[in-house]
Formats: sequence, structure tokens, C-alpha cells
Amino acid sequence: SALAKGSGWGQDATLSPGWERVGRAAKNAAFATGTWAPAAAALALQIGHADRNLQEWAAKNHPVYGSQRSAEQMGDNLLRASGALWLASGLATPSGDVGGVNEEGVWFQNKAQGIGVQMGAGVLLRSTVGILKDTTKRMRPNGLGKSSFPSNHASNTSLFNTMASKNIEHLGWSGNAVANTRFGLGTLTAATAWARIEAN
Repeated sequence: SALAKGSGWGQDATLSPGWERVGRAAKNAAFATGTWAPAAAALALQIGHADRNLQEWAAKNHPVYGSQRSAEQMGDNLLRASGALWLASGLATPSGDVGGVNEEGVWFQNKAQGIGVQMGAGVLLRSTVGILKDTTKRMRPNGLGKSSFPSNHASNTSLFNTMASKNIEHLGWSGNAVANTRFGLGTLTAATAWARIEAN
């Protein structure tokens, strides 16, 4: 939604980006550490049912959140916080400076386009998660339904924090500030996923 050729975040968003842009985006996503590292970890956790063993241990001991109820509440709170950070990062991006003059109409249009593209990514993610849940039919550890995998909380938090991480690239921060913020956003994602494990 914010390409290098544009001076305003969101201004280059379009309903018809063309196959070249779509292909480049897909390639970048496939090779991103945030894509392959969690996928590799998930595959490694399948060895000897390590994922189930880890889940059972965490749900019994609650090493981080102290109780199942606390883990459930924290998972909800971290999801909401991640959504708020995504929205704040999108609103904070420079979207209305055209030729050094801040034009309000341009700001609103660019902002709507950029946030619209990111909301579209959210719709796509939720559809994909729904299909995967229906396909895998993995029983929840607490026995309440066959919709355990993938986690809605973890997926949505990851989406919010990934988009926020991309948005901050356009704020003009130093490299260290961007790196530290990305680390914090990644920690929020991991904390949410772990909360769902402890919540059973």
C-alpha cells in the first residue's frame, strides 16, 4: 500500500496492482523471516508430538501467566493492543504531504487506500484461517470443538503486528528505533500465541 515511488503512504494502493506487483509481493512474503521461521518451528514441533507435550505442560503449569483465566484475558488484551498499534501506525504514516503542502483531502484518500489494502489482507487472512480450521479439524486441547488450528488470536495478532512493522518503515525513524519497535511487535505476537497455549 505504500510503494517507494509514492510520497504519501497509501497513495499507490489500487484495486488492479498488476501481476508484476502481486508476484513481487508474494515472493517477498515467501522469503521473509517472519514467514519461514515460524513455519519451520511449527514443523519441528511436530517431531515426537512436541507441540502437544509443550501445550500440556504449559496448560498445567502456567509458567508465564499464572492461570488459565489470566492467560485467556491476556490473549484477548494483547490482540486488542496489537490492533490498536496497527491502526495508530497506519494513521501516523505521512499520507498528505504533496509538494510540501499538507492537503487534507489527499491525506484522507491516501489513508483510506492504505488502510483499505491492509484491511483486505485481514479479510484474506481470516478466510484462510477459516479454511484451514475446517480442513484440519484439530481438537482444542480443552475438548471444546474442532477449531484449534490455526489460532485466530495468534493469526490476527501476527497480521496486525506485521502490518504495523511495515507501516513504521515510513515514519522516518532511525534504524535502531525501527528494529527495536519490530522486536517489541514480534514479542507481542509471541506472547499472544503463548497465552493461547496456556489458556488450553
